[in-house]
Amino acid sequence: MLTGFYHSSVIQYFDGSLRSRQTVTKDNTTGNTVVAETIYDLQGRPNIQILPTPTLNSTIKYFKDFNRFIGQGTNDPAKYFDLTPIAVLCNRTLALDSNYGNGKYYSNQNPWLTIDSNAKYIPDAKGFAFTETRFMDDATERVRSQGGVGIDHQIGSGHETKYYYGKPSQNELDALFATEVGDASHYSKNMVRDANGQMSVSYVDMHGRTIATALAGDTTSGIS
Repeated sequence: MLTGFYHSSVIQYFDGSLRSRQTVTKDNTTGNTVVAETIYDLQGRPNIQILPTPTLNSTIKYFKDFNRFIGQGTNDPAKYFDLTPIAVLCNRTLALDSNYGNGKYYSNQNPWLTIDSNAKYIPDAKGFAFTETRFMDDATERVRSQGGVGIDHQIGSGHETKYYYGKPSQNELDALFATEVGDASHYSKNMVRDANGQMSVSYVDMHGRTIATALAGDTTSGIS
């Protein structure tokens, strides 16, 4: 017999180009809404994914100016990302302003502190409770680098994930698969460097199928 149930209401808000801007969820147990936001770069690609942020509001609506970067003012937030003027090209994204939305929730100014004793366990993200993706400056739409949540894993920290795209040499393929592998021009060699500096390599054929993977890099210190 069904004795109880839980449900939530979710609405997504899109702009005129049909890009998703906000996802607002109402928790029908607490009655509060949770706001997740996506910010796009100057070419309209999803650059910043801001963590869902609980609010004290009980109304499902679009939250205008919910998140702001420090010093943003009324400027387009996309000006801070990688296709920006040379003076700030590829710099780390600014922190979120602790007076607004996500930046306020993940800080010592969290408004929940006065009504919920458990709010003291919410970490101070120092304005970096979001992930960032940057793309190649060409028409391929390939990912160049990705940052993680927190200041220590942002792009420019040295602990972001980086992506490299290239072509293998014929000698390299022949050594791996012998001469039956075919011409090297039919293959790609992609590499990913993770947050710990570990490099992984994948060989991909012209149909997009991965034919081999490997790890690359120096031997870890202390291991023979």
